[in-house]
Amino acid sequence: MSQSNRRIPGITVRTTKLRGTVYEVRWRQPDGREVSRTFDVLREAKAWRVAQEQRRNIGEWIDPRSGKVTFELWAKSWLTINPNKRERTLHRDKQVLLVVIPAIGNRTLSSLTQADCRKLITSWQSVGYAPSTIRRQAAVVKAILNSAVEAELISRSPWRGIRLPADVHKQRTTLSGIDVLSIAEECGFDNGLVVLTAALCGLRFGECAALRICDLDVANGVLTVSQSLGEVSGRIVVNAPKSNAGLRTMGMPQALSKQLKVHVEVARHGALPDEYVFVAPSGGPLRYANFRSRVFGPACERLGLTNTTFHDLRRFNATVMVGAGVDLKTAQVRLGHADPRLTLALYAQATTAGDLTAVGALDKAVDF
Repeated sequence: MSQSNRRIPGITVRTTKLRGTVYEVRWRQPDGREVSRTFDVLREAKAWRVAQEQRRNIGEWIDPRSGKVTFELWAKSWLTINPNKRERTLHRDKQVLLVVIPAIGNRTLSSLTQADCRKLITSWQSVGYAPSTIRRQAAVVKAILNSAVEAELISRSPWRGIRLPADVHKQRTTLSGIDVLSIAEECGFDNGLVVLTAALCGLRFGECAALRICDLDVANGVLTVSQSLGEVSGRIVVNAPKSNAGLRTMGMPQALSKQLKVHVEVARHGALPDEYVFVAPSGGPLRYANFRSRVFGPACERLGLTNTTFHDLRRFNATVMVGAGVDLKTAQVRLGHADPRLTLALYAQATTAGDLTAVGALDKAVDF
């Protein structure tokens, strides 16, 4: 039962005993029928309302009672539902649909069955897609079908109960401090600083590439992460962090701070505060594919670290913090994780030294 009501233009805000504050959007469709959706997050409610307006304005509104909506038609409409979707995510979803639509695009949503979904998974396996790729493609199809259920185009999703191939566990490289320093040295001073910044501050490559001179306070040894740089179809895009947790300020090791100070004063002498700290040889922003193939990959090959990825530097950072007894909350904040379980599950690797410490503790606990 509603306890109180107030209105935001186009949205009714209600406080309920069971769900707390909810946001209800009422929308009159072109056929005159009024529909409503309830959201727990105001941002999502506004996004849904904007999406309906966009569909109406460009003539892509679909009558949910028609029963003739094809997967392709609904998938293209689904792409517009969230106007706040990051450009790289939207591009990825479109790439997935290039694979999915030839297979089931002409089928009506109501005709799709669980058998069809299983057949889709089998076809992806037969052409050699990796389990991680299959899971990513499946997530897009599942989201499209779930949205069709929410729009009352179908009563139940045919994707329910579909089992996906398990991710193949890959043996990750456990880097030591000496490994990190060796990689940085092999990359050269300026590129090596990118490696050290990633390893000692736990930054993703896109966060390193997007660092601006104004994000560094080398006098006080502080670094701020406020954006991330990536590519979409060869075009550079700069985005805010995916979540509020990604926006963070942290202290830097003193040695790193000193080297960054030299880099800014020498290599980036005369650069404006809003220019990038690290740039490509041509002077433009760093691109991951180029950095990996021309700098980082060859450096690791020369050192015999053939399975090392740039992301292993971030895992090194988390593992060192956990091994040193840094509390989980601090590690989570520095890594920019919204969920502390991600900090532990994906990045904190058990080290040989840590395992020996555990064995020693167990020996003491049970003294034979």
